[in-house]
Amino acid sequence: MNEFSITAQSIDEIRVFAVNGYFGWDSGKQLQTLVDKDLGQGIKHFIFELSNCQMISSPGIVSILNVITKVRDEFHGNIVLAQLDQVLATVMKVSGVMNLATASNSLAEAVELIRNSSQNLPPEANAS
Repeated sequence: MNEFSITAQSIDEIRVFAVNGYFGWDSGKQLQTLVDKDLGQGIKHFIFELSNCQMISSPGIVSILNVITKVRDEFHGNIVLAQLDQVLATVMKVSGVMNLATASNSLAEAVELIRNSSQNLPPEANAS
């Protein structure tokens, strides 16, 4: 199984985290730390690009759920899960992640979903 890594980039005011390899407990903690840092800097819209995520463990799912809940409930932000393969899409659906996040087939679609959803938020939710 491949080692885990996260690469980050920004598209406008959206942070994109490309997740590579096996996503477990330690990986989830790393992602939580990165998201917390960005939230502290006023970034509240995220894309988790998962095309190179080979597998995710139960603790990894819990970490993603914790991140999504915090971003949505405390910061009125958005998270889109981009480029899920069929297995990851099923895992995310069964685990309840897709009740809280949106999925997209591509990075470009994910960016558009966030742009469109953030335009529909109340003004105080868009304030940085």
